[in-house]
Amino acid sequence: MDIDPDHPNIREDTPRSEVIKFLQQALTPLEDNSAPSLKIKALTKLRNGGLVLELPSAEAVNWIREPSRKESFLKKLDGKA
Repeated sequence: MDIDPDHPNIREDTPRSEVIKFLQQALTPLEDNSAPSLKIKALTKLRNGGLVLELPSAEAVNWIREPSRKESFLKKLDGKA
């Protein structure tokens, strides 16, 4: 995931734990009875400023990639991603 450099909540100096907390808060409202676990397993910050999220399963990744869910997730990030 590429984050806008002017993102209001995720900046280069934002502690990793805060980034995970913010991203998890954006994922949580998307969960429903049909959702697999969306708990973030790992977060990797790339040199170019990008983020790699690891979710618990391929099913979770595919679930969040569904266009309407993906759009909802990105809206909850309060900035461009």
